[in-house]
Amino acid sequence: MTKIAIQETLDSPATIIASEDKRAPYHSPSDKLAPQDNNLINESKFKVIIPNIEVICTNILTLESVTRCIELANISHHVNGYSSVLEWTQNTRDECLIILCSLGSAETHRVIEHDLLEVISINPKSKVIIISDLEQSHQISRSLEIGAKGFIGMSSTFEIVLAAIRLVWAGGQFIPVSSLGGAGPMVGETSVNTARGGKLTQRELEIIKCIRRGERNKIIAATLNIKESTVGVHIRNIMRKLEAKNRTDLSLKAKQILD
Repeated sequence: MTKIAIQETLDSPATIIASEDKRAPYHSPSDKLAPQDNNLINESKFKVIIPNIEVICTNILTLESVTRCIELANISHHVNGYSSVLEWTQNTRDECLIILCSLGSAETHRVIEHDLLEVISINPKSKVIIISDLEQSHQISRSLEIGAKGFIGMSSTFEIVLAAIRLVWAGGQFIPVSSLGGAGPMVGETSVNTARGGKLTQRELEIIKCIRRGERNKIIAATLNIKESTVGVHIRNIMRKLEAKNRTDLSLKAKQILD
């Protein structure tokens, strides 16, 4: 039996923290996903049709499977699948929920640090969910920090996936129960704590160094071999963490932490 608890937060209308019994039977998309007890989400509360759901995944089998299951669930007017962010950019819509799927540690890292940043920089209003076969707390934390609204592990049932999609579209946030543990930096990264309690990642520290040298976004992008729009997303995150009003203020506050 799958159980879902809703936790109200200050940052979003609601955060779902989900746990499940591994012995629970699989529900196909055509099954009625009726709650079994009062601890479960009442699906009728989230009965809403999403205009567009867009799935991005480099693994074609996973892409087609996720796309088809969501189509059969009849929760969106349009469900589209793309094998890359580049392909998605040629067809992106303003009002949409985006699902980024990944398999394995390296691919999940790339999806979080590259695809998620790029999607948000292209369509800041989009609501993004990551689906991965990994549920490591630092990856979940990093996804939410960048701007994802949900993280779903592939150990979840389809009932949980549907509940997460509906909740995120309604303005909530979905995280698996595994994220409740401590979150550390990504493998191979260092981090620096800010006075506000956030963490500056290795990439953010590199960008801060560039800003303190007086470099503009275009030069920073060329130096770090990333897109200029991605630099902008990083700078916004840095300014939020340091509570900086502009680039000059950012440099001064970064100096207090790093020097």
